[in-house]
Amino acid sequence: MKKLVSLISVLVASAFICGCCEKVNENKTPAEAKAEAAQLDAKQLEAKIADCKKFIEAKKADAEAVAKKIADIPLKEKLGAESKKLSAEASKIGDSIKNVSAQLDEYVKALEAKKAAK
Repeated sequence: MKKLVSLISVLVASAFICGCCEKVNENKTPAEAKAEAAQLDAKQLEAKIADCKKFIEAKKADAEAVAKKIADIPLKEKLGAESKKLSAEASKIGDSIKNVSAQLDEYVKALEAKKAAK
């Protein structure tokens, strides 16, 4: 019961945090982010950076929840369907974090360039 309550709390918190991050497109390529960043002013870039950071933090919380579920699977069931499903979910979360981190890097570089140009 405690596991269920803690899992629900993590999922609710993640949903709340992700709700704040709907502006982030995790499928955007770094090249697309770079092109977009060139069109934005410093204030807009700062907002994009903040959105990306919130998104990454939310995904890290999701990853921790999935890792905990995987750790709780008995050894006999580690190669079972549930374990494989959770591993795929963890991989997808990792890819999302990697993609948004690449976008974040482009936004940070563009912001630094705009500040240096002043």
